[in-house]
Amino acid sequence: MPGRLLIPVSACEPNPCKNNGICTPPENAYRCSCTPGYLGPNCDVNACLPNPCENNGTCSPVDKGYICNCATGYLGKLCDVNPCDIYNPCKNNGRCYPSEFGVSCSCPPGFIGESCQDSEDITLVVVEERVCDVTECKARGGRCAKQRCQTDVNNCGGKACTANNEVCIDDTCVNYGKYNVLPFY
Repeated sequence: MPGRLLIPVSACEPNPCKNNGICTPPENAYRCSCTPGYLGPNCDVNACLPNPCENNGTCSPVDKGYICNCATGYLGKLCDVNPCDIYNPCKNNGRCYPSEFGVSCSCPPGFIGESCQDSEDITLVVVEERVCDVTECKARGGRCAKQRCQTDVNNCGGKACTANNEVCIDDTCVNYGKYNVLPFY
């Protein structure tokens, strides 16, 4: 048209790219280069909304997507792997739960130990099967307990019994609050 100056209109005016995306105008179109964490043709999709990370994991935007920072004890791209599902060391119906160092066990009543492997019951092994004769037992340096003569009372080979009400019998710390008597054959 004579007398008129045509100025080409840029597809990037106004900028169609959201969230500080940079518009590049190829011929008759545009292309957005999105800032970290934003996706889509117009950079209008936040990769962390809604939070794709499970088990209290936090989402961090990165180029063309996100990464999950997992809460203590959880694994996987989405923090959806409980390490107890991979390795459960808990015995005797102990409950496995993720911890700072991998997994830990919560023991049911009556069991103790890192893997709930030990019974809280202290087993008292009776040294002799004879009925306790107070005179004879004391003469041998022993003591009567549950009608059995026990020797080496409070001799734990240099180890101290530390729990409440424990005494040492035949190199074993014994708690008289709860025990089982097993015959010695």
